[in-house]
Amino acid sequence: MTITEPALLLANASATGETGNGANDGTATAAPAGGTSPYEYAWSNGGTTQTITGLMPGGYTVTVTDANGCTAVETVTVSPFNCAISATAAGMPVSCFGGNDGEATVNVTGGTPPFSYAWSSGGSAMTETGLAAGSYTVTVTDDANCSTTANVTISQPAQLIATVSSTTAADCHGASTGSATVMATGGVSPYTYAWPSGGANATETGLAAGTYTATVTDANGCTATATATISEPAELLANASATDETANEAD
Repeated sequence: MTITEPALLLANASATGETGNGANDGTATAAPAGGTSPYEYAWSNGGTTQTITGLMPGGYTVTVTDANGCTAVETVTVSPFNCAISATAAGMPVSCFGGNDGEATVNVTGGTPPFSYAWSSGGSAMTETGLAAGSYTVTVTDDANCSTTANVTISQPAQLIATVSSTTAADCHGASTGSATVMATGGVSPYTYAWPSGGANATETGLAAGTYTATVTDANGCTATATATISEPAELLANASATDETANEAD
């Protein structure tokens, strides 16, 4: 008499990972071989079907029982989605001190496009405009719900200041021999100068007594003004006088 036995029962379990960050859409399947069908399934999460779905990352154990009550046990792992995304941000400085024309752009590496952007200043585009000097953060989220952040600092030039460094009074009352010199600091050099009398240099000559306001413009188009006052001496008066003869001289 020959005694036979069925082939060894194997669970042959496998799993698929998440398709997106936090998607919780992993699956696990048992494909039993050997033993005697039909088979029953008992998963560690309570599932009783051959395939279980909607799984978060982690380990899942299946017990397969065949028609003869033989069992096979196997554990599989549902892997989390790999969020391979990073970002860097670069800024363009503000043109003038106290201005708000700075810009910042984010560059994304990896991830699953399309991307969405959320700037700490409120913008939602790759490039954020209208920025004042300061620090900003952008959060980038990809189509798989993976996110990363990048920081950027927007700088600004020093305040452009124009001052009158020297003046020379007119030599004579009513003469146009005075001069004034304006000095610029801050901003972005080089500077240009504009005097109401038409001059375009830091020093303006040929000035009569009066008040002159010079406008200094830097390389970014920022402006500052300085006012010079040219003085003159009082008008020179001769104040000549004469006296009459008091009597005719005799012969």
